[in-house]
Parts: sequence; C-alpha cells; structure tokens
Amino acid sequence: MINLLTALACSVICLRLLTYTPRPGASHRRHAAWLAWILIVFTGGQALHIVLVGPHAHASPWNLGVLLVLAVLSCRARGNVAHMMKKD
Repeated sequence: MINLLTALACSVICLRLLTYTPRPGASHRRHAAWLAWILIVFTGGQALHIVLVGPHAHASPWNLGVLLVLAVLSCRARGNVAHMMKKD
C-alpha cells in the first residue's frame, strides 16, 4: 500500500511540474528551472522504479510523508517552483 501511495504522490508531483505554464510576462528564473527539472527527474524516476519493480520496491512511510507534503505544495503553487521557494 505504501508503494502505491508513493508512486501516486511521485506521479502527481512530476505531472504537476511538467504541466506548469508561466504567466505572460513572467521572468525566467534559472535556479527554479533547474530545481523543477531535478524534481521532475527524481519523482518520475521513483514512480517508474516502483511500477517496474513492483512489490519489491522499497518505499518508507517517512518518504511517503515528505512526498505528500511536496505534492500538496506543488499543487497549491500550480507547478511554480519559484513560488514554492518564496519566502514570506
């Protein structure tokens, strides 16, 4: 069950970041773009690994917790990594 939820959380993060479209006139932030690319690769790779390995994939409840928080943040920010990193 943890593997399934982890794969789902990773997929949500990866797809949300992949479908981000900047607003017209938005400035490009290189560090945010690199971080988004790294998150897409790692979360997509983790989801793919769980799907390919199946029940033998290792996913901990702690990893799942972090991924769920990151999934909520990426959905609230509508895939905008710069907004996720913003300090208020």
